[in-house]
Parts: sequence; structure tokens; C-alpha cells
Amino acid sequence: MVVGLMVVLQGLYAQTWTWQQQCSSNEWYATCSSNTICDPNNNRYWYLNNWGQFSCGSSSGLTFPGPGSTVIFPAGANARLAGSVDVLSITVANNANFTWQSGTITLRDPANNNAPGTLLNQGAFLTGSAYEQSLSGLLVNDGDFVHRGYLYLRDATLRNLAGKTLELQGGSVYAAPDSSSHRLENYGTLLKTGSGTSIVGVPMQQQAATVQVAQGALQLNANSEHQNVSWDVASGATLAFSSTHTFTGTHTGAIQGTLRSSGTLQAGGSSEVVFRFTDNGLTWQSGTLNGGSAGIRNTGKIVTGSAYEQSLSGLLVNDGDFVHRGYLYLRDATLRNLAGKTLELQGGSVYAASDSSSHRLENYGTLLKTGSGTTSTISVPMQNAGLIDYREGSLSINRLVQTDGETRIHAGRTLTLSNPMELQGGKLTGAGTLSGNLNVSDGDGNPDTPPGTIAPGIDDPNNPNLNPLGVLTLNGNLTMSQDAVLEIELAGTDNSDPNNPQYDQVRISRYNAAVQLDGTLRLKGRGGYTPNVGDAFDVVLRTASSWNRTGQFRVVEVDPDTLPCVEVAVRYLADRVRVEVVRSGDNPDTNGDGCVDDADLLNVLFAFGQTGSSPADVNCDGIVDDADLLSVLFAFGQGC
Repeated sequence: MVVGLMVVLQGLYAQTWTWQQQCSSNEWYATCSSNTICDPNNNRYWYLNNWGQFSCGSSSGLTFPGPGSTVIFPAGANARLAGSVDVLSITVANNANFTWQSGTITLRDPANNNAPGTLLNQGAFLTGSAYEQSLSGLLVNDGDFVHRGYLYLRDATLRNLAGKTLELQGGSVYAAPDSSSHRLENYGTLLKTGSGTSIVGVPMQQQAATVQVAQGALQLNANSEHQNVSWDVASGATLAFSSTHTFTGTHTGAIQGTLRSSGTLQAGGSSEVVFRFTDNGLTWQSGTLNGGSAGIRNTGKIVTGSAYEQSLSGLLVNDGDFVHRGYLYLRDATLRNLAGKTLELQGGSVYAASDSSSHRLENYGTLLKTGSGTTSTISVPMQNAGLIDYREGSLSINRLVQTDGETRIHAGRTLTLSNPMELQGGKLTGAGTLSGNLNVSDGDGNPDTPPGTIAPGIDDPNNPNLNPLGVLTLNGNLTMSQDAVLEIELAGTDNSDPNNPQYDQVRISRYNAAVQLDGTLRLKGRGGYTPNVGDAFDVVLRTASSWNRTGQFRVVEVDPDTLPCVEVAVRYLADRVRVEVVRSGDNPDTNGDGCVDDADLLNVLFAFGQTGSSPADVNCDGIVDDADLLSVLFAFGQGC
């Protein structure tokens, strides 16, 4: 009998209900009496509801949409729900208005094992401010949806279609405690307005969508998936990620306010993920970034949270600006800074996670150390082929291998090494201190890249205020291979003021340091300087009480363009390596016997027309010609 009654009731409700507002109240369950008498004998009036029903003398005969019902709000309708309904489907047509003040909407098909039903909004849909709403089934927004309340999804999906807007006017979306399946799907625009905070506490699924935070704060607090999404945050507004968010494709956004992550942002799929967050960029406050094997590429800006810990797994490629202020732990990860890009350590450090077996920092762009009074530590192996520009604070590197580029230590700064620096290519420059051992070689064996070179001073045309001449201090052992280069520029002989030297110098400050010399000593002039015979330059100087120096430079090069007609002798003294000028300017004594005579004249005649370096090239212009012959003739007999 009960089953039969249920079938009767389902048959009663399972019909199409079209909104026909007949009462002054636009409430779903509103009833009202008319001025029309339905029973003259008993003076009874008609009672109405907003669904086109009439009941004589009492509202008790009026019915409303129930389980299995199809509900339609046609164009022009203006309805309000402040209770609970259980129907198969609801359609809010274009140009219709529906206010869901509070209560529960259950969408199900009792004839199909209670399969989820659908609410389709093609008009204007509004939830009540500060009220709770509960949804079961599928709600599809194909119009305008303004949410101001607290929506709980109970085995429900809220879907915003492409080209449509779901506006959170302070409204939030949560999972009901007894729900096992719930999500928000966005293929259009999720717009946050209102000064308060909106929380999306259910998993999100977004594709080719837009998230725009115009006011207040938006928190995405559940595990979600995002593909090719545009994220925009206005000035003064905040968008915050927590939990785990999986990204695929390209993600862009103008971040005038704050875009912050304290959860896990990870790459999904087998292709690289691109983050292009400009202006203030992505604030990686804490939590994890996982690029996987394909990697996450930053082409905008990433800033890590000061004094917070961050964890990196997989590959992170910086193809934009990366400002690091926290404590970054690499867990089987690579942090790669590309050519022309900047990784700035504003006091930030990079460590290896305790459970990591493979981790490294690769720099092909600029690694910039700033932050006066801050300490940065790089404990993972670092490979440099770009520029390490150490300007401020303290910097320590565990293991540094340089194959190209430059490591630049500014005056007053000390770069501390735990293991020897392998200078296999590029230059070590500056006027600060390298505290640690230094091995200089041509370790990569590539003839197209220059060998490891020590070149004190900072010669940077983009920073003319930096001194191209410098005193570089090495507080450690120095080992130079046969391919190594020490490059010294000369602009005078006075180095009494190490902050304003007139020539480059390397100082060895460690007591009993092992100094093994080899390779090439390359001398250049600067600013048109011409030395005099007898001028001396202490290019390597011991400042400690003792050292253990071995070896000599196997090649001494004097640059003919900046030091024409200059010849030097290298003296290896007890506490220094000194360069002395033995020739400067024209030298008509071509055979060096102290007398300008017939032999010198014959040297010029026999070499006449030859180009390149030659003793017969008296004026050092690169060719033996009439000018050299005249120089010998005018000096003929001198010294004889």
C-alpha cells in the first residue's frame, strides 16, 4: 500500500511546472487568496499559488513541484526560494530572475535510481547574502550567477560554461560533511568581487577559463586541476592557493595585487607547464612546487616568502624573474636560470632536502646576490655558465663549477666556498675575497669557449661606475693548469690604495697557502697608459707570513694593441710575482746587443715587408717598412 501511494505521488508531481506568478509574493511556496468567490453559498474565495493552481476556500488543496518534476522559469519570471525543494530539473530561462535565498535544492530522477538532475540557469541567478544554501545534483550556469551566501555541495557539481560569469560577491562554496563527490567546474569566468573573503573549498576543474579577483580575497582550498587558465588579481586583492593544484598548459595573469601559494603547485601530464604571472608575480609563500620531468617554466615573476620554507621537486626553469627570500629545499630537483634572466637571492638560500639523491642549481643567466645584512647559502652543487653578481650581504657556495661566464665579487664582499671552485671556463673577477681553494683550467676542453681566467676588477660597460681595475684576494690555495690564464690590466704603478688601484693584482692571504703557477700571464694596458722601462707591477702578492709557491707561467702575453712595443720580464720573488718593463716604445736595436749598427739595419732590410710580431718592426705597427728603416738610420751609432 505504501509503495502504491509513492507511485501515485510521483505521478502527481512528475509533470512540468511553469512559473506563473499569481501572488504578490514571489516566493516558491507562496499562497494567496483572490477577490473572486468560488463558493457563493458559503462565501468562500479562490486560493492561488505561483504555479497556476487554484483551490476553493483553502490553500490546503494547492500543490507544488516535487520529486520527478520539471520546473521552468520562463522569460520575465522573477522568483525566490527560501526553503527546500526536491525536483528532477529546473530551468531559469533567458531574461528570467531567480533568487535562491536559502534552503536545499535536490535534483534527482526517482525513476532512474535517483540519478542526478540538472538546474540550468540561462538568466540571472542570485544567492542570498549571509544565508546557507545546499545543492545536490548538477547546476549549470549558462547565464549570470551571483553568489553571496554559503553554498554546500552534497554530491553535486557546479558548472560555469564558457563565456559565462560566476561571480562570488563574498560567497563561498564548501563540501557538505556527508558528501562523497563534489566539484566546481569553470570554463568561463570566475569573478571575485566584494571586500570580504570567498572560499572555494571543493575541488575545481578549469579549462580555458579565467579567474579574476577584482576585490577582497579568494582562497582555493581544495585539490584542483587547471588547464590554460588566465589569472588576474587587482591591486589590493588576493588570490591564495592551498592544498594541491595540478596545472597543464599555459597560465597567464596580470598580478597587481597578491597571488600567493602555501600548498602544492604541480605540473600534470608530459608537457612543460608555463607560468606567466607579471607585475607582482606569483608569491611562493611556502609549500611545494613540483615541475616533474617536463618542468614548470616561469616566464613572468616568482617571489618566495621571506623566512618561509619552500620545497622544489622536478624541474623549475626560470625564463623570467625569480626573487628568492626564503629557504628553498631541492628534492630530486633542478633549478635552472636561463640566459638573459635573473635569479636574485635577496637573502634566500638553496639547500638539498634530507631525502634527496639528485639536486643542482644551473645558472646560464644572472645569479644576483643582494640584501645588505642577509646571508645566502647554496648547499647544492652549482654549475655556472652565466654571471654570478655578488653585490651585498654574505654568500656561501658548497660546490661551484664554472664552465663559462663570470663570477664577480664586489669590493668588501667575501664569497665562501666549502669545496674548491673549479674555474674551467669564463672569468673570476672583482675586488673582493674568495675564501676557499681555486682550481683554474680549461676543464670543458671546448676550443670555442675561453679557458678559466682570473681577471681582477669589474669591466662592465653597463656599469661604468665600477672600477675595471681591482685587487682580488684569495684566501685559499691556488692551482693553475697549463691552460689557465691570469689577466692583468695596467694603468699605473701605484697600488698603495687597494680601493683605487692602478693595476690589477691577486693577493694570497691564507697562511702557508699552496700556490701552483702555470698557464698564461696576459698583460693589457688601460686608458692609453704607456709604462716606462723599469716600471714594476706586483701582479701576485703574498700578504700572509708564508706560502708554498711552485711553478711559473709558461707563456707571457703582452697585448700589442694596448701595450705596443712593450716587453717585460717576470721575476719570481720570495713573496711576490713581479712584472718589470724592459722595453717600452721604439727599439732600433733590433738584435739587442746594445749598439745600433749595420746588423740592425740588415735585420730591417732582410725582414722588409713582413707582417706580425718581429724585432725588425721597430715601431711595433705590425709591418716592417720604411718607418722602421728610418728609425734605425736616425738612431745609427747609439750605444756603440
